[in-house]
Amino acid sequence: MIHSTVCLLISINPTGVVNVQHLIDESMLRTIFSTPSDFTISEQIFLDRLSSIAKRYDVTCITEKQKTAMSKELFDMQFINAIEHAILSLPCQTIKDSLAMQADLQTPINLIDIYLHKASLHLNDASLCPEKILNKKFLFIMLHMQNVHHENAS
Repeated sequence: MIHSTVCLLISINPTGVVNVQHLIDESMLRTIFSTPSDFTISEQIFLDRLSSIAKRYDVTCITEKQKTAMSKELFDMQFINAIEHAILSLPCQTIKDSLAMQADLQTPINLIDIYLHKASLHLNDASLCPEKILNKKFLFIMLHMQNVHHENAS
C-alpha cells in the first residue's frame, strides 16, 4: 500500500537560481494520485509504471506533440485524470500566440522549468487551492521522470 507524502523544498537564491529537493513521504501519493477505485498498488509498482513512461520522454527537452502523447500515457495508466490530461496537453504558449498561430509547436520545452516556476508562485501561499496541488503533482511527476530518464541515458 502507498502511504506517502511528496515534499518539495523549493528555494530561489538572489541570482534567480531555483533549487529543488523533492522528498517522497508515501502518504500524499494517495491524495494526489487517487483513482475512482481504492488506490492499493505498491509503491514499487507505482514507480515502475511511471518509470516505464519516463524512459520514453525527456521532460527537459520535449515538444508539444511528445508532451501530449506523454500526457495520454499518464492518463491511460491512471496517474492523472481526464481534466489533468486536458490541462497537461494544452500548449505551453500564450493564448495570444495560440490564437495568432505564431507558436512553434516543434520547439522543445523544459517541463521541469515550467512547473518549478508555477510551483514557486505559491511558495508563500498556505492554502491548498486546486491549482497549487495540480502544479505540485505535475512537478513531482516531471522530477521523477527526469531522474529515470537521466539514469537510463547514462
